[in-house]
Amino acid sequence: MHDWASVASKAEEFIRRQTASAGADGVIFGLSGGVDSAVTAHLCCRALGHQHCMALIMPNAEFTPAAETEDGIRVAKSLSIRYKTVHIGGMSDYIISDMNAGKDSTAQVDDQKIVGNLNARLRAVLLYYEAQKQNYLVVGTDDRSEHMMGYFTKYGDGACDMLPIAEMYKTQVWEMARHLRVPQNIIDKEPSPYLWKDHSAAAE
Repeated sequence: MHDWASVASKAEEFIRRQTASAGADGVIFGLSGGVDSAVTAHLCCRALGHQHCMALIMPNAEFTPAAETEDGIRVAKSLSIRYKTVHIGGMSDYIISDMNAGKDSTAQVDDQKIVGNLNARLRAVLLYYEAQKQNYLVVGTDDRSEHMMGYFTKYGDGACDMLPIAEMYKTQVWEMARHLRVPQNIIDKEPSPYLWKDHSAAAE
């Protein structure tokens, strides 16, 4: 049995300390509609105040369920944090088209992992672009279960300046979510990064 109030307090102090030591004015994170990003958003707001937090919601309409985007917006609004919704499908399509325009191209654009990892890296590019504009740090949302298995995209969702929930297994993230009063439908949903259509983390 964990003292989740104490665990949350330590995570919040870590966020404050990292932000202050970097001389940053706040933090930015991707908000997907999943439990990891929702917990991260709550902890950041508690640590720094909503005025020093910003979220990017970055769906690709080809494989991001509309409900995920709606849940991300719902969390942002409930915490009163600034957010931008950036649709990355056009960026992804342009890169794929441009990179495969020449005769010498060997990329297999029908490989869903190539496209999925490209989208994860596009999200990291956008987060760091906005972070530099705002003098913010990028907060990652990966949990301990994902890091132990290496279940993240290198230079994608693995790219960040701090990882406040990296010591929590997925089961513990769910417990923390309950403590923080994250919406129940977010806690109950099946985890997935939705890097391709019908992507399931458990199945993969």
